[in-house]
Amino acid sequence: MDLLSRCSIEFGNVRGARARLTNLASLIERRPHDPRVIGMYTKLQALEGILAERARQLVTGMEQLEATGQGAEDLELDVELVAHLERRVQEMGALLARELEAR
Repeated sequence: MDLLSRCSIEFGNVRGARARLTNLASLIERRPHDPRVIGMYTKLQALEGILAERARQLVTGMEQLEATGQGAEDLELDVELVAHLERRVQEMGALLARELEAR
């Protein structure tokens, strides 16, 4: 798989992670405010914000690579970072969902 295709896939994964975070937010709003849940959600939101910023940088890197053919090495690092952050968001979201189910 070429680098631009991989970037596109990771960008799609980011969108999915952000949609799941929106769903968790609606679950949290319907339940009593438990300090543990709120703390977990706050951390998840912060991580998601970092992921969103890195995803924007990924798009910029993709555009640069397409336009100039340069920046492949930086883009490779960016896609690895985005993939890692997306996995962390998924893991934290799953932990939070389990915490909500337990209550």
